[in-house]
Amino acid sequence: MVKKTTPPRPPPLVELAKNLEYDQEILGLYVPKGWTPDLTADLYIGRTRIQPAPGKIYSIGWRPALFLTCVRFSGSKKDFFQIATKLSQQSGLLIYLNGLTTTDFSDPERIWTIQDGDISICNL
Repeated sequence: MVKKTTPPRPPPLVELAKNLEYDQEILGLYVPKGWTPDLTADLYIGRTRIQPAPGKIYSIGWRPALFLTCVRFSGSKKDFFQIATKLSQQSGLLIYLNGLTTTDFSDPERIWTIQDGDISICNL
């Protein structure tokens, strides 16, 4: 009689992150509910690909943070900024968009320098 063995469970992302090189500024990933997978980028920690699921928070670091990444957004960057600002206010996290913080957004022209995929919200 052959004994069935269950495959080992994958390690938690925190443990995974400790074993792989990754950007320490990127500590977590949040995908808003209602976003379809084609609107979200796959996250790579080292060579490990993680496919985010909408409405989930993934912790990949030692400090709590949210990292929001977008490949294609079906609205203007100004619209996205409003969504990101609301998320920031609700979560109390500092917003980073392409290296700019919320204090840089008094000049509307700077919003348009944001590139898709360069959007992160982190609590540092």
